[in-house]
Amino acid sequence: MRRGEGHNGYSALIRQLAVAVRRGLPAQEVTSVLSEDTELETKAREGLAKLGAALAAGDSIPAAMEKIPRVFAPETVRWMRVAEQSGGLATALEALAADLGRQDTEARTVRLALIWPLAVSWAMIAVFGVVGLFVMPAFKELFEGFGVELPRLTRITFAGSGLLFGLPVLALLLVLGLAQFRLPAAISDPIDNALDALSFFRRFRRARFASRLIDLLRAYCGNGEVLAASIAHLGATAEAPSLSNAASRLRTAIASGTSLSQALAGEPALPRRFSLYAQLGEKMHDLPAALSDLSEMAEIELRERPCASSAARSW
Repeated sequence: MRRGEGHNGYSALIRQLAVAVRRGLPAQEVTSVLSEDTELETKAREGLAKLGAALAAGDSIPAAMEKIPRVFAPETVRWMRVAEQSGGLATALEALAADLGRQDTEARTVRLALIWPLAVSWAMIAVFGVVGLFVMPAFKELFEGFGVELPRLTRITFAGSGLLFGLPVLALLLVLGLAQFRLPAAISDPIDNALDALSFFRRFRRARFASRLIDLLRAYCGNGEVLAASIAHLGATAEAPSLSNAASRLRTAIASGTSLSQALAGEPALPRRFSLYAQLGEKMHDLPAALSDLSEMAEIELRERPCASSAARSW
């Protein structure tokens, strides 16, 4: 699911579709029942209706997901198609549901962490607004009453006093737009790159990326083709261009037949620990066990690097 689209309802829907596939229940029965959930958000309800209509018309689950491009990225649909062709659609749906649920939980965590910074931002906007709209014009009128030419720097300050209110508002709207809507890449990519320059954002994003990656590795460590397709989904839904590029490099390495440990070792955006545990798993012929331990470490890392506490330390 692409960033900027609400996950509410979709994680549960995909999970129930996975159960239906395992039990042999027609997928449209799931959408028919869940469509009666009156607490779904409007976008989720509309998406569910489109999905149900496509399934009722005889489309496969991946083909039906393709009918909602604003929700499911093309890479996500391709992942489901590859999994369906290999006979593992139910497993892929379960992995997708878990990934959507993780994204939703982490997004709520970030929103809660931003409550205090946003409150401070609104207070600053109010202060700048009062200064720009009332204080600076009064000083300007006072100094002009002296009948002398003011210094150039003073004139520039008075002329730009309106920006004291406009710039903070513009900055806040831009941040909210980046978080809530799909801005054009020409706008979102420079902002994401700038946020990556802040160490606490970079560490938190990489921890989230690593945790999602480990979940996919655990699900598909024995199927390189489906694993490569799932990592393409990860790259399409990553938060920063640097992480999307990391997923692309990793997918290319795995698709070319490179062993998992070597592919992880060749990716500088990932901790060295990833390749070491994968190497141990390959030597012991038990990758799932090694990746399970790695998953626990990734969860701890994610909990220890929350955006709020890191931001507070940096302040």
